[in-house]
Amino acid sequence: MTNHWADISNSTNIVIWGANPVENHPACIAHVNRARFPKQYYSATGDATTSGRVNKQPAKLIVIDPRRNRTALQCDEANGDRYVRIRPGTDIAFGNGLTRYMIETIEALGSGNAVYDKFMSYLNKNNNGTFFTDGNATTGSVQATVVSGMAASGLANGSSIFTDARFLVNSDGTDYRRGQVIASTNAIVSPSGAPDHTTIANFPLKAQTVLESSDTVYNRLKAHVSAYTLAVTADICGCSEADIQFVGDAFIANSYCSTGTSTDPRTSTYRATTMLYAMGITQHTVGGQNVKMFAQIQTLMGNMGRCGGGINALRGIHNVQGSTDMGLLYGNIPAYSANPGTQVTSIPDSANQFGKYVNALWGTPVSGTGNKTQMNDSYDDAYRAAALSLQQRGFANMTAKWFGDYTATSGATSFDRTMMDAAFSLWPKGAGDDHITMFRKMAPSSGITKALVAWGQNPAVTEPNQGAIRTGLENLDLLVCVDMFSTETANVPRKAGSVTYLIPTAAHVEKAGSATNSGRTLQWRYKAADPAGNSKDDNELLLRFADALGRAAAFDHIAAVWSTYNMNGFSSGTPATSNDVYAKLYGDKYACGFVPRTNEFTDASNTAELWPVRPNVTTAITVPITPTTVTGSEAIAEKVYQEMCTASASGGTIWIYTNAYATGRATNKHWNQADWGTANRAKSRDRLDPNGTLASPGWGYSWLVNRRVLYNNNTDNGGTASLAGTSTGLVPGDVNDLFMGPDSAARLFVSTNTAVFNYSRWYRTIHRLADKPSPVVAAVTTSPHYAAGVYPSNASLAGRFAAHCEPYESPRADLTTTWGRNTKGANWDLVKDDTRVAGRGFVNGVASKTLTDPALADFPLVLTTIRCVEHFQGGPITRNNWWNVELEPEPWIELNSADAAANGIKDGDMVRVITARVVNDAGDFVEPAKYGSGFRARVGTGLSSTNGTDQKVLKGVVAIPWHWGEEGLSTGSRANDLCIDAGDANTVIPESKACLCRIEKI
Repeated sequence: MTNHWADISNSTNIVIWGANPVENHPACIAHVNRARFPKQYYSATGDATTSGRVNKQPAKLIVIDPRRNRTALQCDEANGDRYVRIRPGTDIAFGNGLTRYMIETIEALGSGNAVYDKFMSYLNKNNNGTFFTDGNATTGSVQATVVSGMAASGLANGSSIFTDARFLVNSDGTDYRRGQVIASTNAIVSPSGAPDHTTIANFPLKAQTVLESSDTVYNRLKAHVSAYTLAVTADICGCSEADIQFVGDAFIANSYCSTGTSTDPRTSTYRATTMLYAMGITQHTVGGQNVKMFAQIQTLMGNMGRCGGGINALRGIHNVQGSTDMGLLYGNIPAYSANPGTQVTSIPDSANQFGKYVNALWGTPVSGTGNKTQMNDSYDDAYRAAALSLQQRGFANMTAKWFGDYTATSGATSFDRTMMDAAFSLWPKGAGDDHITMFRKMAPSSGITKALVAWGQNPAVTEPNQGAIRTGLENLDLLVCVDMFSTETANVPRKAGSVTYLIPTAAHVEKAGSATNSGRTLQWRYKAADPAGNSKDDNELLLRFADALGRAAAFDHIAAVWSTYNMNGFSSGTPATSNDVYAKLYGDKYACGFVPRTNEFTDASNTAELWPVRPNVTTAITVPITPTTVTGSEAIAEKVYQEMCTASASGGTIWIYTNAYATGRATNKHWNQADWGTANRAKSRDRLDPNGTLASPGWGYSWLVNRRVLYNNNTDNGGTASLAGTSTGLVPGDVNDLFMGPDSAARLFVSTNTAVFNYSRWYRTIHRLADKPSPVVAAVTTSPHYAAGVYPSNASLAGRFAAHCEPYESPRADLTTTWGRNTKGANWDLVKDDTRVAGRGFVNGVASKTLTDPALADFPLVLTTIRCVEHFQGGPITRNNWWNVELEPEPWIELNSADAAANGIKDGDMVRVITARVVNDAGDFVEPAKYGSGFRARVGTGLSSTNGTDQKVLKGVVAIPWHWGEEGLSTGSRANDLCIDAGDANTVIPESKACLCRIEKI
């Protein structure tokens, strides 16, 4: 989320797209209703917690979803709300049609119209950017001090703010047009000379206005969406043209360019649109592009970096954000840094691998220092603490603390180069496997992966194409399940001689620690009860696990490096042991008196501040909370939190959490905020709203540096909001911020350039999306992904801008032919060969294929999976609670009455759902083991008209929840036996929201 939860209340137009928060994120809908019905929440006079917002414009609600879900039922069309139904998998088409309509509508207003003028002023706005020259100055000793202010003039190379709309795109559409620029004048060097301390090379060139050249990003975007006319978009999506116009008009009336709008969210004329999404957007082969489309719309309309604006993901679990912060995404290490790269071949690393990695992180260039006029390959500044920015220093801290000897770096102005190189060599260098590939590598055909620890997950229910998942699980030598209940995963049939361990873990209320919610806010959870029975706190289990690994010599490679390079107190040449490694990395740092096999976890002791049980919410807490002694879970969780959240300069390891633990009571405060009451900011529960922006900056701690709204430029109307500045600006009272794109501007366009550029302090590595529509890969220039006559016919920006592709299994063969499907380099490359795909055409025994794909015509209905409010995720908790089971005892299927009648199905019948994943080579249904008894029919649900258009699902679409399996108090058929595991090109999230099926009455 770019904005925190409470900020939704500042919105005047709320677009919920591919999400159902009434059922699946019920806390979210409270914030939505606060925005829609402000007079029910704010008094006319106000009080210390609300600051009086009775004059706020009530927000409109727009819900875009294939199902008329419970959130859509909140739309009151008489009050200006609207539900828009689209076909599963057509979100980008709707978004691009919307983008075309908004651009054309605003441009038709013409110069002199307030909306048009404000829109163009926003896109063309200049800024004083801060950049590095390519070389160092002839005087000075620190690279980080060599910066150049780019004048906010109309020069072609002047610096942009807000968007890259006036950047120029090169002829083949792969990157911005670039040139070498004299830093002091912004003039282009022609012909380009060698970069030196006066110039910036590879700088993105810009037109003076977005309309000046056909090659501006803005005009390329216009060309890209030109194919998405109202008629074409409505045909693809199954909506009406009026639906697109309605949503577009609502955006125009509730964005930066709206007539008469204030930029101050505390005024009655303020207007902003927020976009909320969930798995209905991401679970597609174009999931990453779907989110890019959201960014495209919000950046174009000026809703980024504003109260009540932004793009906000509704997470399904209370700490999903925290888990990704900790690096659980397979390609990341903690704090969203990429995996450290290829295996280092020598220790210490003579090839400067540590320096090269640090140089690619967000921050200052580190490849050169001293009186040099050219960048060089020494990477000296990687070892200078003062030369590193937050992410770089955080990584250095992690490297030293987790793999080396932090005593050599703590408080030091420079790091021991040999120690850092040796410690870097110990980072795991492989990026790991995505979750779909991982299970394939367990299967007998591969057999690479022999063991799995499933910690608090139930993949035998939650993963798509369960046949492949369970084949992998069955073939493991060792399966360890750490969970509260005996799950489907723990009980999956296993091969002879294999071993399964079920280790009981505590519930979330039986342990302490911080959780990071969707709004990036760290909040502390105190332990409410001791773990039941023999179950253990996760921290205790992890420490015991680490101790066992140490005793089993799993850390010998670390011990060898420590002994060789005199790290962690070992003299050079003195052998260290695996147990030494455990003692140094885990025992000394976190144990607080707990030593596995020696004493109890509850013996751990530490001092910590505990926030009062019932704090006074209407006045600030101005004195520190008295520290007290805590034990067990509270003690160790506090210690871990301190290590993560201390300022980077003081050794904190998670750079995005920097200063979330700070003993200084006045650090990282918002304008007018009272002093903090606790050093552990996650424990803070100050509800005061000192600036009237609903930020409540003393409640928890939002990363980065307590920002409540990301990308706050603070330049509109001359605002200079900062930690100690005035209260004016784009987001009054919030922390000063900048867009983090090239030239400090947000991107509409995504480059394919993977270079590391040294000119910008704010943006180092060019990130790109990996996918393109199959017609673009095949260079089919007659496809609508090419805008003939606007830019060269051999250049398509599909993939650089979001582009519609049909799902891997589509009911519209005509649209698949025209628009294609998503790929990375070849057709069908986002799905495994051993997954049956309706209509793909693979034939068993032909071209080394081992299966036969069934015909497309065998599966006339679109299947989309959903959640229900009564059950949670893979179901182990809720399907073992009688009260949840009583509310929703079995899985069900939503059917349109027309589809039900055509298949002889009545309400209450049991229905079999068949997809390509559960048929054999002949196309016959093969019931998966322990599959269940089908799905209970709910026919015509929500029916309020005779034509069926008001039913929850439209004709041709069926919906089933995916929470069930064969274990627990409530059992039932698994939706994910049916779903396709075609994955998104960037995230590998499977396309669970749009695959094909047929139905039968049982």
